[in-house]
Amino acid sequence: MKDFNIDNPKVKVLAKPKIGLSNRRFSIIYKYIESDQKSRIGVFEFTILKLLLNQYDILHIHWPDRVFASSGFRPLIKVLLLALLFQFCRLRKTKIIWTVHNPHIKFVHKCGVKTENLYYRI
Repeated sequence: MKDFNIDNPKVKVLAKPKIGLSNRRFSIIYKYIESDQKSRIGVFEFTILKLLLNQYDILHIHWPDRVFASSGFRPLIKVLLLALLFQFCRLRKTKIIWTVHNPHIKFVHKCGVKTENLYYRI
């Protein structure tokens, strides 16, 4: 069997974030995943450009609920952009994994539009 080369993984994961600056757990988890030579999983840091130009098997997002960290109509715009991002992934047959870290937190925003329901529908 050939040695695993990270440049040619069997499964490609695009992660946001891959490297946690304030939380090192992401780095530890992804390093462990990539160290398993038999599974041949490559984990790459998310950028829009990478998503558009490359094919990935999985998009793994932590805390996408941060789109509500703004006020005004910005959360609505961010939810719509997130919906477009997810739709693009679906068209490319990329599986989406969303890790919910704080399910007890309610979304608070001031745009006057019920974006929370739209958010959960995407």
